[in-house]
Amino acid sequence: MTDSNDQFLKAREEFAAWYDSMPEDVQFMIDEISDRTHSIVNESDYDQFRLKLCEIDIVEVEQFEDRFCKEYDGTVTEVEQEFLQEMQQQRGLPEPPPASHYTSFEFNGHTFFFIAQE
Repeated sequence: MTDSNDQFLKAREEFAAWYDSMPEDVQFMIDEISDRTHSIVNESDYDQFRLKLCEIDIVEVEQFEDRFCKEYDGTVTEVEQEFLQEMQQQRGLPEPPPASHYTSFEFNGHTFFFIAQE
């Protein structure tokens, strides 16, 4: 086996051990984050991303499922108008929805949009 294969297998084993050490509700959240995003890839990312979610009052997987809209590569400034135009098209609105209907944060060079909490 090559060193890169060994490193890959070790990383997978470490991730599995980390995942298995989490309570079931956290495992469900990790699964949902994994299913809906593409830039959250390791234990540290998941831990830090979950902390960012808590800052916008998303602590349960159902809240994430209900409020998550989309992930974009880039900063809020770079991608917010694209996101709002996409929401306009998806919903058949005559104009883009107000940005205040959504909340967002940047993480690892990506922007994540969520429906704002009422």
